[in-house]
Amino acid sequence: MKKIQIEETFQSPRITIDPEKNIFEIRGNSFPNNALRLYTPVVEWLDEYAKSPNPETVFVFRISYQNSSSRKMFNEILKRLERMVLKGHKVRIDWYYDQNDDDLKQIILEFKHLFKAIPIKEIPVKD
Repeated sequence: MKKIQIEETFQSPRITIDPEKNIFEIRGNSFPNNALRLYTPVVEWLDEYAKSPNPETVFVFRISYQNSSSRKMFNEILKRLERMVLKGHKVRIDWYYDQNDDDLKQIILEFKHLFKAIPIKEIPVKD
């Protein structure tokens, strides 16, 4: 499958999806003008990837800030990953966040509650 590489801007994260190197990462701020346009290629890519995924998929989120439209798209990404888990594929989410960011930690906990089938590991980091 073709990889996805979208460079980071002030408003949008760097997105690296490379199944050959087993890298699945969204990193940076996420408050783009059009989250649907930014994340739809990732969602569509995951739909195709789910047909024949790697033996293990570790999807990494390192989001500093996200708006509500980005959260909706993360929800769509997590739906795809959860479907993979329910079909018996090995998937894990590593979600890094600033240890002092209680709001982001709460968002991660909400995702954990919504997507119980996916192991979501919260990883606090020092800023």
